[in-house]
Amino acid sequence: MKVLLIQYCINMGAFLDKPKTEKHNAHGAGNGLRYGLSSMQGWRVEMEDAHTAVVGIPHGLEDWSFFAVYDGHAGSRVANYCSTHLLEHITNNEDFRATEKPGSALEPSVENVKSGIRTGFLKIDEYMRNFADLRNGMDRSGSTAVGVMISPEHVYFINCGDSRAVLYRNGQVCFSTQDHKPCNPREKERIQNAGGSVMIQRVNGSLAVSRALGDYDYKCVDGKGPTEQLVSPEPEVCEILRAEEDEFIILACDGIWDVMSNEELCEFVKSRLEVSNDLETVCNWVVDTCLHKGSRDNMSIVLVCFSNAPKVSEEAVKKDAELDKYLESRVEEIMEKSGEEGMPDLAHVIRILTAENIPNLPPGGGLAGKRNIIENVYTRLNPHRDNEGDIIKFWLGKGVDGFSFGAVKFLLEATHLRDEPRVDKSRKGENITAYSQLYHDYTTTQVGLHDIIRSFRHTMNEFSREPGRYRFMGSDDDEKEDIGATMMYYGTTFIQEADFPFNFNLINMKNLSGNSIFEAVDSWMKNMPAGKWPNWAVGSPNAARISTRIGKEYINVMNMLLLTLPGTPVTYYGEEIGMENIASENATLPEKSPMQWDGKVNAGFTEGNSSWLPVNSNYQSINVEIQSTWSNSTLSLYRALTLLRNNELPMNRGWMCYIWNDSNVFVFVRELDGLDRVFMMVLNFGQEAKWKNNAVRFGEDQVSKITLQKIVIQFSICSKNVQLVLSVLDVINDPCGSCLYKSR
Repeated sequence: MKVLLIQYCINMGAFLDKPKTEKHNAHGAGNGLRYGLSSMQGWRVEMEDAHTAVVGIPHGLEDWSFFAVYDGHAGSRVANYCSTHLLEHITNNEDFRATEKPGSALEPSVENVKSGIRTGFLKIDEYMRNFADLRNGMDRSGSTAVGVMISPEHVYFINCGDSRAVLYRNGQVCFSTQDHKPCNPREKERIQNAGGSVMIQRVNGSLAVSRALGDYDYKCVDGKGPTEQLVSPEPEVCEILRAEEDEFIILACDGIWDVMSNEELCEFVKSRLEVSNDLETVCNWVVDTCLHKGSRDNMSIVLVCFSNAPKVSEEAVKKDAELDKYLESRVEEIMEKSGEEGMPDLAHVIRILTAENIPNLPPGGGLAGKRNIIENVYTRLNPHRDNEGDIIKFWLGKGVDGFSFGAVKFLLEATHLRDEPRVDKSRKGENITAYSQLYHDYTTTQVGLHDIIRSFRHTMNEFSREPGRYRFMGSDDDEKEDIGATMMYYGTTFIQEADFPFNFNLINMKNLSGNSIFEAVDSWMKNMPAGKWPNWAVGSPNAARISTRIGKEYINVMNMLLLTLPGTPVTYYGEEIGMENIASENATLPEKSPMQWDGKVNAGFTEGNSSWLPVNSNYQSINVEIQSTWSNSTLSLYRALTLLRNNELPMNRGWMCYIWNDSNVFVFVRELDGLDRVFMMVLNFGQEAKWKNNAVRFGEDQVSKITLQKIVIQFSICSKNVQLVLSVLDVINDPCGSCLYKSR
C-alpha cells in the first residue's frame, strides 16, 4: 500500500523532548532599588538569553543603575557579548559625556544620555561585526535588547527588538516599550527602502524582528547607513520622570510576553509580591507559569522594585496557603473518584479544575500559576507507568519517519470488564448482533488513554533530536459524532500528543453540496485548538474511493479541494489517478486493490503471476503511465496543484477566508500577510452549470471562464486593499467543475 503524504509543512523548531527547567537566579539591592532575576532554557535546545544587572554605574554614576535582557537567536554569541560590554560602550562614548557642572560630578543631561545610548548600540554593533566568526559567516547570531537606565530623577527605557520593559505605577501599567516587528508601518517602510520585503510578518520571510544587534546577513545593503538596513541596531529610547508612586519595572524576553500581556504579568507579579519578598522566587513563579501557559522559548525576566513596591500581606499569605491546601485536596479527590476506572492522566485533572470556579487564583496566572502544586500532588499519587514503547523504538531505530496510530480510542477497556450498556434495554443479550446496538462506554476512550498517546509522543521526540529528522505522529480515532473528542488528540497547550488526528470530515459526509463541504471544513477549523495544524483526506483504506462513493465526475473537484485547503493534504493511493473500487464480497477490500501503474500484466504492480487482491479491470485505461501523457488528466491536474502548492507561499501556508457557499458552490481564498497575491477557489459540487454571465468580478476587473485544462489564470486588482466582491451569478463553472484564480 502506498500512501502519499503531501508536504507536512509545519516548522516544529529546535525543541527538546522535555523542557529544561533548571533556573539561573540572581538578586541585589542598592540606590533605593531591589532586583531579582530568573532565566530558564525551557524547550529550546540551547539557552540564548542573557542579562545585565548593575547597581552603581562606574565613572561617577554610582547612584545610577542599569538592567537589561538580551534575547539571542541563531546562537548566543551576540547576546552574551552584549550582556558584558554594552554598558561600557554606552557610558564610554563621547556623546554620553557632559561638561562638568560647577561644584558637582560629571552627570550627563537627558539628551546626552539618549544620544549616548544610541551611539553605544551602533558602536557595539559595528565592533562585533569585526569578530572573525561573525565576519566570515560561521556565526550568524543576533540578539534583541531591552533595558532601563535608572538615574535619581529619570528612568530611561531602551528597546531594540521585541523584548519588552514595563513600568507599573500607582496600581496600573504606566509605560511599555513597543515591539519592533517587520509589519509595523515605519519598520516595513525601512525594510522595503533597503530592497527587502516583509513576508509572513518576517524580514524576507525569515527574521521575526526588524531591529537587533548582530544579524549581519541583514546589514549588507550597499549605500545604506547602519540605521537604514533591513535590520537596524538603532534603539528606541524614552525617558520618564521618576515618581513616588513607581512600584516596579519588569524586563523580559518574548518567551514571557508571548503568553502574558502587560497587564496580566504586572497583576501576577503584584499578587506574588504580596505573598513573598524574595524577588528571585517571584521571578521563578513567573517563568514556571509561562512554561505552563505554553511558552516554548527561552525565558528570562528581571524584576526591579522601587521603595513603593507591594509589601507582603498577612491576609494574602493566608489566602494563598488556603488555595494551595484546597488544590491539594481537590486533586486527591479527583484521582480517588477516578481510581475505579484507572488512574486519570494529568490533562484530565487539569480539565476538571479548569472548568471549576476556583477563587483566589493568582490574577494573570490563573490555574497555570499553581500548576506546580497540582503536579506535585499528581506525581505523589500516580504510580510509575512502565511503557517503554519498544516496538516504536525498534522501527524508529531503523529510520522510519514516523507513525500513524489507528483506532486509538480502543487502546484501553474499563478494568471492571462489565458488559456494555444496550441501546434497547428490552433486547436480550443473545439477540445483540450488531456493534451499533451497544453503547461503547467501557471499551472506548477510557481514562488513561491520553497518557499512552503522550508516552508515544515522548518516544517519538527522543528520536527527533537530530536536525532535519523530526518524527511525525498521527492518530486515527474517527470520532464521527464528537469533534471535541477528536481534537483532544492534538494534546493541550501544555502537553503535545499527535501532530494531528486524521480528519475524515470530507469522507464522512452523507450529502454532497457546497453547503455540506463548507460545514465539513468549518467544523474542523473552528474546533481545532489554537496554534495547531489542520489536515484533510478525501480517501482512506476504510472508505469507498471517490469515484465509487460519489461519482467519477467528482474526482477532480475533490482533489482540487484537498490540495488548496490550508494544512496537510493526505492522499490515499490511487485517488490521484481516479481509481475505482473492485467488486468484492468482503466489505473491507474493494478500495484496497493494487495500484495501477501501467497497462501491463497486473497493472505493473507485481511481476508475479497474480496479486493477493485482483487488479481492477479498468487498469489499461486508468493508470499512471497513460495519465502522465495527457495534459488534461486527473494525474496532471494533481501534479500541477502540488507544484503550485509547493511554489506559492499563500497556497503553502497562507490564511483561508470563506467567500461564498450554497447548495452547489463553495468559494474561498488563500492569502498571506505581506504578499499581494491572492488565490480564489471556485468549486462546483452541483450537477449543472446554471450561472449566466461569463466573468468573475474582483473589484472592477473581470476574468473570463476557466476550465480544468488551464489551472491558473491571472487578473489585476484595482487597489491593493480592494474588497473581494463575488456574485455567484457572475461565475461560469462546469458541473462538478473547479476554477482557481490568481491575482497579480
